[in-house]
Amino acid sequence: MQASAVVMLVSNDVTRDQRVWKEAKTLQKGGYALSIVALKSPSTPAREVVDGVDIKRVHSRVAARIRATGERLLHPDSKGLASDFLGTETSSRGLRAIIRRILSRVLRDSALLVMILLRDLAFMRHVIGRKAEIVHAHDLDVLLPAWVMARVCKAKLVYDSHELWTEMGDHCRWFRLFWRLIESRLVLSCDAVITVCDSIALRLASTYRISQPSVVRNCPYTSRFSGAARGESVAGKEPCSCVCTQRNQEPLRFIYQGSFVPMRGLEQLIEAFALVKRDSVLELQGFGRLERRLRCLIEHYGVAHRVSIIPPVEPEALVESARRADVGVVPFLPLSLNNKLALPNKVFEYMMGGLALCVSDITELAKLVYSQRNGVLFDPFSPGDLAAKIDQMSCERHRTCEMGRRSREAALRDYNWEKEQEILLDVYATLRSEKR
Repeated sequence: MQASAVVMLVSNDVTRDQRVWKEAKTLQKGGYALSIVALKSPSTPAREVVDGVDIKRVHSRVAARIRATGERLLHPDSKGLASDFLGTETSSRGLRAIIRRILSRVLRDSALLVMILLRDLAFMRHVIGRKAEIVHAHDLDVLLPAWVMARVCKAKLVYDSHELWTEMGDHCRWFRLFWRLIESRLVLSCDAVITVCDSIALRLASTYRISQPSVVRNCPYTSRFSGAARGESVAGKEPCSCVCTQRNQEPLRFIYQGSFVPMRGLEQLIEAFALVKRDSVLELQGFGRLERRLRCLIEHYGVAHRVSIIPPVEPEALVESARRADVGVVPFLPLSLNNKLALPNKVFEYMMGGLALCVSDITELAKLVYSQRNGVLFDPFSPGDLAAKIDQMSCERHRTCEMGRRSREAALRDYNWEKEQEILLDVYATLRSEKR
């Protein structure tokens, strides 16, 4: 049988997007001819072939300039363009400050919308003329050019919703409504919809009255770590210390891996470590626009001896890096519906590394912890409650170690890409078998 041509569209440079890469490699091994149309960044070439996958990166100079403007509006140390109109000498609690924040949001979302639409036009110019039997859109912001390509090629269309995109962040109501309108129209034309967790699948199904999307969780491979239980060596590396045997006299080590962006609860996490009474330490591993603010908070609370920021690692090294810690932290704030329903990738990476979980009491995370008994939940808005849970885990070391063991067993048994990829392959097999 001739390999079916699959074109994936993604709105990043694809170098660090593990979901895209895992799906691409799975489909390639499943007999599909893969190519990816991605977004060009300054550090990536316009075209390359990686492990047999052809990658074409598009670039829109106007969109890039607008993005730079949007980043200025988003930067925590800047008042944004609104300051140019209203000045900067007013109190942060004054009327002008409130107007400034509102105006900054409107300008930011307007710039973001124009940037995405210009970028989508650039995608359309590059995808029209390509041949494809299946077009795979990675998230809502590339669904429009993917739909256009599918119509031109008479191809099947797959919508892969990584997030509840219309409910992300603190965007203006008009911005959300615009994208909800786009999604409501285009999702009905999709031949398959997949997403990352049950709650988002249910939400999409109920909102748009479609069949419930297939859930393909973004779990890590087991093959890279299958010979390593908690406390054993991996690939010749030194053994990872187990909290219940080798490290009872050492601080319990917590880790957060991911982006330093708003609504992740990182400010509350640092404040919590100023309140803990037991001996414990925290590593924040990642990068993002809040890094300067987080460093200031570490100094403000006087917790530099407990909290440190360490450099990020390549995505494929996240599990191995996490294994140096005992507990993985996810302090997401449910300030948006997307955050409330989130099931972050880092949870599965912590579990594969054999870490106990200390996570926000939100829908999917709570369901995971209750079902696997592999962690504790805390009120994400209460640094005091989080500090109490940190102290509890530090005090009950044997119980924390047992939670880590359960995490590892669950990851090897259920929460791994070897299992999740079968769902993806089933979706594609159904599409390939249907008559066009």
